[in-house]
Amino acid sequence: MTPPFGLPAIANNVFSAPLAGYTDLPYRTIVREYGCAVCWSELIMARGLLERNTKTFDLLSTDPADHPLVVQLGGSEPDIIAQAAVISKDHGADAIDINCGCPAPKMVKRGYGAGLMKDATRVGEIVGKVKQAVSIPVYVKIRAGFYPSVPTAVDVALSAQNAGAEAVTVHGRFREDYFRGVSDWQVIAQVKNALSIPVIGNGDIHSFSDAQRMIETTACDAVMVGRASLGKPWIFRNIINRIDTEPSVDEWIAVIERHARLLFSFYGEKTGCVKLRSILCNYTKGIPHIRELRPSIIHITTPDDYRRIMDQIIARVNIN
Repeated sequence: MTPPFGLPAIANNVFSAPLAGYTDLPYRTIVREYGCAVCWSELIMARGLLERNTKTFDLLSTDPADHPLVVQLGGSEPDIIAQAAVISKDHGADAIDINCGCPAPKMVKRGYGAGLMKDATRVGEIVGKVKQAVSIPVYVKIRAGFYPSVPTAVDVALSAQNAGAEAVTVHGRFREDYFRGVSDWQVIAQVKNALSIPVIGNGDIHSFSDAQRMIETTACDAVMVGRASLGKPWIFRNIINRIDTEPSVDEWIAVIERHARLLFSFYGEKTGCVKLRSILCNYTKGIPHIRELRPSIIHITTPDDYRRIMDQIIARVNIN
Protein backbone atom coordinates (compact mmCIF):
# COMPACT_ATOMS: atom_id res chain seq x y z
CA MET A 1 0.00 0.00 0.00
CA THR A 2 1.33 3.44 -0.97
CA PRO A 3 1.90 5.58 2.15
CA PRO A 4 -0.06 8.85 2.45
CA PHE A 5 1.28 11.67 0.28
CA GLY A 6 3.69 9.18 -1.33
CA LEU A 7 6.22 9.83 1.44
CA PRO A 8 7.68 7.42 3.99
CA ALA A 9 5.91 7.41 7.36
CA ILE A 10 5.46 10.97 8.67
CA ALA A 11 4.92 11.98 12.29
CA ASN A 12 1.65 13.88 11.88
CA ASN A 13 -0.59 15.68 9.41
CA VAL A 14 0.46 19.26 10.20
CA PHE A 15 2.51 20.88 7.42
CA SER A 16 4.09 24.29 6.80
CA ALA A 17 3.12 26.35 3.77
CA PRO A 18 5.49 27.87 1.23
CA LEU A 19 5.90 31.59 1.97
CA ALA A 20 8.16 33.66 -0.25
CA GLY A 21 10.84 35.40 1.77
CA TYR A 22 10.17 33.42 4.93
CA THR A 23 10.21 29.63 4.60
CA ASP A 24 13.96 29.31 4.22
CA LEU A 25 16.15 26.75 5.98
CA PRO A 26 16.31 28.71 9.28
CA TYR A 27 12.50 28.94 9.41
CA ARG A 28 12.09 25.27 8.54
CA THR A 29 14.58 24.32 11.23
CA ILE A 30 12.54 26.19 13.83
CA VAL A 31 9.13 24.80 12.86
CA ARG A 32 10.49 21.25 12.63
CA GLU A 33 11.69 21.66 16.21
CA TYR A 34 8.09 22.44 17.07
CA GLY A 35 6.90 19.24 15.41
CA CYS A 36 5.98 20.24 11.85
CA ALA A 37 5.97 16.98 9.90
CA VAL A 38 6.55 18.20 6.33
CA CYS A 39 7.96 21.54 5.17
CA TRP A 40 7.65 23.32 1.84
CA SER A 41 10.41 25.45 0.37
CA GLU A 42 9.86 29.00 -0.72
CA LEU A 43 8.44 29.31 -4.23
CA ILE A 44 11.29 28.60 -6.66
CA MET A 45 11.01 29.64 -10.29
CA ALA A 46 11.68 26.70 -12.59
CA ARG A 47 13.28 28.77 -15.31
CA GLY A 48 15.69 30.28 -12.78
CA LEU A 49 17.00 26.82 -11.96
CA LEU A 50 17.54 26.01 -15.62
CA GLU A 51 19.36 29.31 -16.10
CA ARG A 52 21.56 28.45 -13.10
CA ASN A 53 20.60 31.66 -11.33
CA THR A 54 22.60 31.74 -8.11
CA LYS A 55 19.90 33.32 -5.95
CA THR A 56 17.36 30.82 -7.24
CA PHE A 57 19.67 27.91 -6.47
CA ASP A 58 20.20 29.26 -2.96
CA LEU A 59 16.51 28.59 -2.30
CA LEU A 60 17.24 24.86 -2.63
CA SER A 61 19.59 24.94 0.37
CA THR A 62 18.83 22.17 2.85
CA ASP A 63 20.53 19.94 5.42
CA PRO A 64 20.19 16.33 6.66
CA ALA A 65 17.56 17.26 9.27
CA ASP A 66 15.44 19.20 6.78
CA HIS A 67 13.26 16.33 5.59
CA PRO A 68 10.74 15.53 4.29
CA LEU A 69 11.19 18.61 2.12
CA VAL A 70 8.73 19.58 -0.62
CA VAL A 71 10.20 21.94 -3.22
CA GLN A 72 7.60 24.20 -4.77
CA LEU A 73 8.19 25.20 -8.39
CA GLY A 74 6.66 28.08 -10.31
CA GLY A 75 6.10 28.32 -14.04
CA SER A 76 3.71 27.09 -16.71
CA GLU A 77 5.94 25.36 -19.28
CA PRO A 78 5.70 21.58 -18.68
CA ASP A 79 9.15 20.74 -20.05
CA ILE A 80 10.88 23.48 -18.08
CA ILE A 81 9.17 22.55 -14.83
CA ALA A 82 10.03 18.89 -15.42
CA GLN A 83 13.71 19.74 -15.87
CA ALA A 84 13.61 21.93 -12.76
CA ALA A 85 12.05 19.03 -10.85
CA VAL A 86 15.04 16.85 -11.74
CA ILE A 87 17.41 19.52 -10.45
CA SER A 88 15.35 19.87 -7.28
CA LYS A 89 15.40 16.13 -6.66
CA ASP A 90 19.15 16.04 -7.19
CA HIS A 91 19.48 18.77 -4.54
CA GLY A 92 17.48 16.92 -1.91
CA ALA A 93 13.78 17.41 -2.62
CA ASP A 94 11.59 14.59 -1.32
CA ALA A 95 8.59 15.78 -3.34
CA ILE A 96 7.72 18.43 -5.93
CA ASP A 97 4.83 20.89 -5.64
CA ILE A 98 3.44 22.84 -8.58
CA ASN A 99 2.37 26.36 -7.63
CA CYS A 100 -1.08 27.18 -8.99
CA GLY A 101 -1.98 29.71 -6.32
CA CYS A 102 0.43 32.66 -6.17
CA PRO A 103 -1.69 35.78 -6.86
CA ALA A 104 1.20 38.16 -7.64
CA PRO A 105 0.58 40.14 -10.86
CA LYS A 106 4.07 39.39 -12.20
CA MET A 107 3.27 35.68 -11.94
CA VAL A 108 -0.27 35.82 -13.26
CA LYS A 109 0.51 37.88 -16.37
CA ARG A 110 2.83 35.06 -17.51
CA GLY A 111 0.25 32.39 -16.83
CA TYR A 112 2.11 31.21 -13.71
CA GLY A 113 0.79 30.72 -10.20
CA ALA A 114 -2.92 31.45 -9.89
CA GLY A 115 -2.97 32.05 -13.65
CA LEU A 116 -2.98 28.26 -14.00
CA MET A 117 -6.38 28.14 -12.30
CA LYS A 118 -7.77 29.17 -15.70
CA ASP A 119 -6.18 26.19 -17.48
CA ALA A 120 -6.89 22.79 -15.92
CA THR A 121 -5.55 21.03 -19.00
CA ARG A 122 -2.18 22.74 -18.68
CA VAL A 123 -1.97 21.76 -15.01
CA GLY A 124 -2.47 18.13 -16.00
CA GLU A 125 0.23 18.44 -18.66
CA ILE A 126 2.68 19.87 -16.14
CA VAL A 127 2.00 17.11 -13.61
CA GLY A 128 2.33 14.46 -16.31
CA LYS A 129 5.69 15.77 -17.49
CA VAL A 130 7.05 16.01 -13.96
CA LYS A 131 5.86 12.47 -13.19
CA GLN A 132 7.79 11.23 -16.22
CA ALA A 133 10.91 13.11 -15.12
CA VAL A 134 11.18 12.19 -11.42
CA SER A 135 10.31 9.24 -9.22
CA ILE A 136 9.40 11.32 -6.15
CA PRO A 137 5.81 12.44 -5.35
CA VAL A 138 4.26 15.35 -7.21
CA TYR A 139 1.75 17.68 -5.56
CA VAL A 140 -0.23 20.70 -6.72
CA LYS A 141 -1.21 23.75 -4.64
CA ILE A 142 -4.33 25.52 -5.88
CA ARG A 143 -6.84 28.22 -5.01
CA ALA A 144 -10.63 28.22 -5.27
CA GLY A 145 -10.24 29.64 -8.76
CA PHE A 146 -9.18 32.80 -10.53
CA TYR A 147 -12.46 34.74 -10.66
CA PRO A 148 -15.12 34.35 -7.94
CA SER A 149 -17.66 33.88 -10.70
CA VAL A 150 -15.73 30.91 -12.12
CA PRO A 151 -14.75 28.39 -9.41
CA THR A 152 -12.28 25.94 -10.96
CA ALA A 153 -10.73 24.19 -7.97
CA VAL A 154 -12.41 20.84 -8.57
CA ASP A 155 -11.59 20.81 -12.30
CA VAL A 156 -7.94 21.70 -11.73
CA ALA A 157 -7.62 19.19 -8.88
CA LEU A 158 -9.13 16.39 -10.96
CA SER A 159 -6.80 17.19 -13.83
CA ALA A 160 -3.84 16.97 -11.47
CA GLN A 161 -5.07 13.69 -9.99
CA ASN A 162 -5.70 12.15 -13.40
CA ALA A 163 -2.15 13.05 -14.43
CA GLY A 164 -0.72 11.24 -11.41
CA ALA A 165 -0.46 13.81 -8.61
CA GLU A 166 -0.14 12.28 -5.14
CA ALA A 167 -1.84 15.15 -3.26
CA VAL A 168 -3.49 18.53 -3.75
CA THR A 169 -3.39 21.50 -1.38
CA VAL A 170 -6.41 23.80 -1.51
CA HIS A 171 -6.43 27.43 -0.34
CA GLY A 172 -10.03 28.58 -0.13
CA ARG A 173 -9.57 32.02 -1.69
CA PHE A 174 -9.78 33.14 -5.31
CA ARG A 175 -6.89 34.88 -6.98
CA GLU A 176 -8.68 38.23 -6.83
CA ASP A 177 -9.02 37.85 -3.06
CA TYR A 178 -5.24 37.74 -2.61
CA PHE A 179 -5.18 37.19 1.19
CA ARG A 180 -8.18 39.36 2.00
CA GLY A 181 -11.47 38.22 3.44
CA VAL A 182 -12.11 34.72 4.71
CA SER A 183 -10.93 31.42 3.26
CA ASP A 184 -13.91 29.39 2.02
CA TRP A 185 -13.36 25.96 3.51
CA GLN A 186 -16.32 24.56 1.57
CA VAL A 187 -14.10 24.66 -1.50
CA ILE A 188 -11.67 22.34 0.32
CA ALA A 189 -14.57 20.01 1.11
CA GLN A 190 -15.71 20.01 -2.52
CA VAL A 191 -12.24 19.04 -3.74
CA LYS A 192 -11.96 16.36 -1.05
CA ASN A 193 -15.30 14.88 -2.12
CA ALA A 194 -14.19 14.80 -5.76
CA LEU A 195 -10.72 13.27 -5.30
CA SER A 196 -9.39 9.91 -4.20
CA ILE A 197 -5.89 11.24 -3.38
CA PRO A 198 -5.09 13.16 -0.16
CA VAL A 199 -6.22 16.76 0.13
CA ILE A 200 -4.39 19.30 2.30
CA GLY A 201 -6.43 22.20 3.67
CA ASN A 202 -4.91 25.68 3.76
CA GLY A 203 -6.14 29.11 4.76
CA ASP A 204 -7.03 30.85 8.03
CA ILE A 205 -5.58 28.35 10.48
CA HIS A 206 -4.47 30.41 13.47
CA SER A 207 -4.83 27.84 16.26
CA PHE A 208 -5.49 24.22 17.12
CA SER A 209 -9.19 25.05 17.29
CA ASP A 210 -9.08 26.30 13.69
CA ALA A 211 -7.23 23.19 12.52
CA GLN A 212 -9.70 20.90 14.25
CA ARG A 213 -12.64 22.79 12.76
CA MET A 214 -11.13 22.64 9.27
CA ILE A 215 -10.67 18.88 9.46
CA GLU A 216 -14.21 18.40 10.80
CA THR A 217 -15.68 20.73 8.16
CA THR A 218 -13.78 19.50 5.12
CA ALA A 219 -12.53 15.97 5.98
CA CYS A 220 -9.14 17.04 4.63
CA ASP A 221 -6.23 14.68 5.22
CA ALA A 222 -3.79 17.29 6.53
CA VAL A 223 -3.67 20.96 7.42
CA MET A 224 -1.14 23.47 6.14
CA VAL A 225 -0.23 26.48 8.28
CA GLY A 226 1.19 29.57 6.61
CA ARG A 227 1.18 33.19 7.72
CA ALA A 228 -0.06 32.36 11.24
CA SER A 229 3.25 30.61 11.94
CA LEU A 230 5.31 33.75 11.33
CA GLY A 231 6.45 34.83 14.76
CA LYS A 232 4.46 31.98 16.31
CA PRO A 233 6.18 28.71 15.32
CA TRP A 234 4.73 27.01 18.40
CA ILE A 235 1.40 26.84 16.55
CA PHE A 236 2.61 23.51 15.16
CA ARG A 237 3.13 22.11 18.66
CA ASN A 238 -0.27 23.41 19.70
CA ILE A 239 -2.07 21.73 16.81
CA ILE A 240 -0.23 18.46 17.29
CA ASN A 241 -0.87 18.43 21.04
CA ARG A 242 -4.46 19.66 20.64
CA ILE A 243 -4.01 22.75 22.79
CA ASP A 244 -4.30 26.51 22.38
CA THR A 245 -1.63 28.04 24.62
CA GLU A 246 1.06 30.69 24.38
CA PRO A 247 4.70 30.00 25.33
CA SER A 248 6.33 31.34 28.46
CA VAL A 249 8.34 34.54 28.17
CA ASP A 250 11.53 32.51 28.58
CA GLU A 251 10.58 30.20 25.71
CA TRP A 252 9.55 33.14 23.54
CA ILE A 253 12.92 34.82 24.10
CA ALA A 254 14.77 31.55 23.46
CA VAL A 255 13.09 30.90 20.12
CA ILE A 256 13.82 34.43 18.90
CA GLU A 257 17.47 34.02 19.90
CA ARG A 258 17.57 30.62 18.17
CA HIS A 259 16.06 32.04 14.98
CA ALA A 260 18.52 34.95 14.98
CA ARG A 261 21.52 32.64 15.39
CA LEU A 262 20.30 30.46 12.54
CA LEU A 263 19.91 33.49 10.28
CA PHE A 264 23.41 34.78 11.06
CA SER A 265 24.89 31.32 10.50
CA PHE A 266 23.03 30.67 7.26
CA TYR A 267 23.19 34.08 5.58
CA GLY A 268 26.10 35.77 7.33
CA GLU A 269 25.69 38.77 9.61
CA LYS A 270 24.86 41.41 6.98
CA THR A 271 22.09 39.58 5.13
CA GLY A 272 21.02 37.82 8.33
CA CYS A 273 20.30 41.20 9.91
CA VAL A 274 18.21 42.26 6.92
CA LYS A 275 16.18 39.04 7.15
CA LEU A 276 15.82 39.45 10.89
CA ARG A 277 14.03 42.79 10.59
CA SER A 278 10.69 41.46 9.35
CA ILE A 279 11.02 38.27 11.38
CA LEU A 280 11.49 40.22 14.62
CA CYS A 281 8.50 42.39 13.74
CA ASN A 282 6.41 39.22 13.52
CA TYR A 283 7.68 37.83 16.82
CA THR A 284 6.90 41.09 18.63
CA LYS A 285 3.35 41.72 17.40
CA GLY A 286 1.08 42.59 20.27
CA ILE A 287 3.77 43.67 22.71
CA PRO A 288 2.74 46.88 24.51
CA HIS A 289 4.29 50.02 23.04
CA ILE A 290 6.27 47.99 20.49
CA ARG A 291 5.49 50.62 17.85
CA GLU A 292 8.06 52.88 19.49
CA LEU A 293 10.78 50.33 18.64
CA ARG A 294 9.67 49.56 15.08
CA PRO A 295 12.00 52.16 13.49
CA SER A 296 14.96 50.63 15.29
CA ILE A 297 13.91 47.09 14.36
CA ILE A 298 13.60 47.85 10.66
CA HIS A 299 17.06 49.44 10.65
CA ILE A 300 18.98 46.59 12.28
CA THR A 301 22.35 46.31 10.50
CA THR A 302 24.56 44.42 12.95
CA PRO A 303 24.16 41.68 15.58
CA ASP A 304 24.97 44.32 18.20
CA ASP A 305 22.00 46.39 16.96
CA TYR A 306 19.82 43.32 17.34
CA ARG A 307 21.00 42.61 20.88
CA ARG A 308 20.44 46.21 22.02
CA ILE A 309 16.93 46.23 20.58
CA MET A 310 16.21 42.79 22.00
CA ASP A 311 17.17 44.02 25.46
CA GLN A 312 14.64 46.84 25.11
CA ILE A 313 11.96 44.43 23.91
CA ILE A 314 12.58 42.07 26.83
CA ALA A 315 12.37 44.99 29.26
CA ARG A 316 8.92 45.88 27.92
CA VAL A 317 7.73 42.29 28.22
CA ASN A 318 9.05 41.87 31.74
CA ILE A 319 7.57 45.18 32.90
CA ASN A 320 4.17 44.20 31.59
